[in-house]
Amino acid sequence: MTPADESAKPAAASDIVALCRDIADWKVARILDTGASVADLEVAVHYAQGESDVLGAARVPLEGRAAAVHAILVADEDIWGEDV
Repeated sequence: MTPADESAKPAAASDIVALCRDIADWKVARILDTGASVADLEVAVHYAQGESDVLGAARVPLEGRAAAVHAILVADEDIWGEDV
């Protein structure tokens, strides 16, 4: 598998925890539900941390799965439901 293939596959829970560190279990579950890739997750994390400028030429508007992940990362509570 090439590095491009790796970043396009859906992120695993271990990928989410590695990138987000101290993250609530419900957020991990919701991110997994989006089917976001590791690349989507990385973009969302940079935006959530206010670091979108580090994306340089790769800076893109938040949309699709990256936008969904960003909404989860910045949420204060699980507005998507209690069933995790």
